Amino acid sequence: MTIRLVVMLILGGCSDSSKEGQHIDREQSQVDPDERDSGDTDSDDDDDDDDDDLEEDTFCEGATAGTGELVGSEACSEGICSVAAGEFVMGSVMDRADECPSHRVTVDAFAIDQFEATWEQHDACVAAGQCDAPPARCRIEVEGWTGGSSIANHPVVCLDYSAAQAYCAFAGGRLPTEAEWEKAARGAEGARWPWGDAAPTCDLANYRFVSWYCHEGAVAVGSHDAVTAYGAKDMAGNVWEWTADHYDAEAYRSEGRDNPTGSTTDCHESVGADAAPCFERVIRGGAFNVTASNIRASARSRVEPGWYDTNLGVRCVY
Repeated sequence: MTIRLVVMLILGGCSDSSKEGQHIDREQSQVDPDERDSGDTDSDDDDDDDDDDLEEDTFCEGATAGTGELVGSEACSEGICSVAAGEFVMGSVMDRADECPSHRVTVDAFAIDQFEATWEQHDACVAAGQCDAPPARCRIEVEGWTGGSSIANHPVVCLDYSAAQAYCAFAGGRLPTEAEWEKAARGAEGARWPWGDAAPTCDLANYRFVSWYCHEGAVAVGSHDAVTAYGAKDMAGNVWEWTADHYDAEAYRSEGRDNPTGSTTDCHESVGADAAPCFERVIRGGAFNVTASNIRASARSRVEPGWYDTNLGVRCVY
């Protein structure tokens, strides 16, 4: 319970039981999974310290399954990108324990939004009576980032799990499984970043570098030229994205490698922890206020399903 409370406070968001309550400062640093386990939430660590923490958290044996190259075929039309059926490399042996092991997974063909869902798209869902509007203060905060310019093409935020599901249903889709999200983000051979192996910069993604930010908040979708192997954009940084799966730190140690949908019972809050009922959901991709280690294509995080914040949005699959 202590670990979960630390995670929720550092995420800087709100649960559904407090949607009209005080909103914790969005600039409070996003917890890294390695910091979450140790209870260390100091955001002033330099990059070398961050790398050391990651190394200490790694105790996965085995080789990297793929070449690390960006492999896939871009096929996008009218804002939706096709992802071919077949194997891809999921997980990592170089980073955090909950990403281990690096392994090959098979998924059926699917399509995914090229961009994160926007305010304009979500407003249409609200107007149709299929979605609830995010809290007014969330829209006000996002408008503050733009200096009064339109936010229509910015990613909609402050959606909890149910709200994200409702939007995707309205759009004719659903939330991606964690496996689908990762394949769309890194291609077939396990690229480290959605664009390949080059280290992130503010030209490639919207994220936080220790104590300074590329941007004050989320920016309009498609603002960066970097694309995934399948043509999707903004799958690193900008805003976190919901997936359908429950969070289980030991999910990759299971035998299910064909269209995995995550654990539904006996989830583990950390590797080696006792099994417990599944509750939290996986979020992916990182956000404007998290460091580079959190925007890697294999990086995993989680929140309670009633959680929402100005750094959390959605991207649907079909």
